[in-house]
Amino acid sequence: MDRPDVPPPMPDVAVDTPADQPVVVMGDNRVVQLSAGARHTCALQARGTVYCWGGNGNGQLGDGTSRTTRRVPTLVMGLDDATQIAAGSLFTCALRRNGTVLCWGSNNNGELGGGAMGPERLVPGPVAGVEEATRITAGSGHTCVIRRDETVLCWGWNRFSQVGDGTVDGFRRPTVVAGLGGVVQLDAGWSHTCARLRDGAVRCWGHNDSGQVGDGTRVGRPSVANVTGLRAALDFACGEKRSVALTAPDELWVWGRNETPSRLDDPMPAPTRFGSFTAISQLAPGSGFTCVRLESGRVQCWGRGALGSLGNGSNRDQLLPTDVAMLDDAVDVVAGDFHVCARRRSGSLACWGNNSDGQLGATTPASQSLVPVEVMPLP
Repeated sequence: MDRPDVPPPMPDVAVDTPADQPVVVMGDNRVVQLSAGARHTCALQARGTVYCWGGNGNGQLGDGTSRTTRRVPTLVMGLDDATQIAAGSLFTCALRRNGTVLCWGSNNNGELGGGAMGPERLVPGPVAGVEEATRITAGSGHTCVIRRDETVLCWGWNRFSQVGDGTVDGFRRPTVVAGLGGVVQLDAGWSHTCARLRDGAVRCWGHNDSGQVGDGTRVGRPSVANVTGLRAALDFACGEKRSVALTAPDELWVWGRNETPSRLDDPMPAPTRFGSFTAISQLAPGSGFTCVRLESGRVQCWGRGALGSLGNGSNRDQLLPTDVAMLDDAVDVVAGDFHVCARRRSGSLACWGNNSDGQLGATTPASQSLVPVEVMPLP
């Protein structure tokens, strides 16, 4: 889940979510948000500039080049007023202060909003038809925004109806998600999308082969479906084929693909039956694993440990939540396919897991790191 530097409210009952867009401050280079794609990572600074690093085979770093891997943070060209960022698999988008959106990188699946396949874009360019956006999220090949009127627009890859317009057309221009209003939070998985409404209800649509839509079936949903049996949610997030939600700071519900080999996928939301969570502040599901940030600043992860994605010094799978090593002051955490990055209270960044394309942003040439390593400082 990618979001700016304001935590969601954790009240006894659901309340209106306050505006949580970072304020653009000229000259302020503090990082206020992170976003992780499949094999690249981006960081938004308070002044509105964006730096990205990692895989760049489709221009997803926005530095004007293609296929030039960057192992250290690199400035995205021509962007100085971003308020939120969202990294997809092979592309990246940014929400601007004026409510419009810029995207760059792959357009193999219509990710750039034109409604068809087309050439990749090596620097940010506008998405036509998107105005008054207040939040943004990106899946593998699709992007969605909440508009000021609390409706939702989506575009891009739509093979599994993740755009939510009732069709399975391959590509879509920015299109209103029908039957959906009062949206205060939005997140995209690999090929499904979910929204939280003002009353705490969660609605999902798109690919549902593992039950990630949460309606009790494994049938794809081209239109918005109710998540069944879930209590009013305070926060939620979508992973590759899994969804998770908080109904209280110590109550975590999950549905979709199960990340432990001994258990089956579950198309119905259910509270976790393992571990002991207290004061969860943020959810970050990845590809076959999940991480949570606790109020204390610790981060715990469980599920697939391939390539060190759990950050606990091992690449073994873990059935139970385990602490990420050497990290007790996190204020933000995001997960890509098999890498995770965190922003620390000091302002520095640390990443762990897969580093095959330099997505950890560190000087290490190793293809993976089992524990957090420091990202090279941004200018």
